[in-house]
Amino acid sequence: MLKWTFAALGLAAASTAAWPAPPPPPAPAEQRHIDAFFAALPKHVPADDLERLEPLVAPGVQVYRNGQLVFSDRAEWFAELARNPFEGQPTSAVGQSISREKFYRGPEGEHVVFEFFHPVPPPGAQVTYHPAYPYRLVRYWLSDGILTKIDYGTPFENGGGPSAG
Repeated sequence: MLKWTFAALGLAAASTAAWPAPPPPPAPAEQRHIDAFFAALPKHVPADDLERLEPLVAPGVQVYRNGQLVFSDRAEWFAELARNPFEGQPTSAVGQSISREKFYRGPEGEHVVFEFFHPVPPPGAQVTYHPAYPYRLVRYWLSDGILTKIDYGTPFENGGGPSAG
């Protein structure tokens, strides 16, 4: 039995040698840029605090949704961030809160972030909203601490899988 245990451990060790090493952590200066950028991203939409974010976004930033270009400059993207995402929809939500977690380094050096969106009810309302597709992966490309490209991925269902829509 012990012989089989050692054989299994040897096989496991040999198979892990094929896995690539994780990327090294960012240099301290780069990490400060990353931290400053993510601290400046709005945590609510419509956003009213874009002044902190503006110097950290390239004027010609490219914004994608599911790989399709939707905005090609900072002013267009900021206009969307300043608008209520529920405008014109049959809901009384006055915006959405955004939380970000599980930061990863993507294959192109981008920062891949798991984001959660939750509708915000109007002041004084006792209605709790639950979005149908509250999660998505967002990829942020930074160059010297400046956002140059962003891709909002496909929203995920509550169960964690991609939505049908």
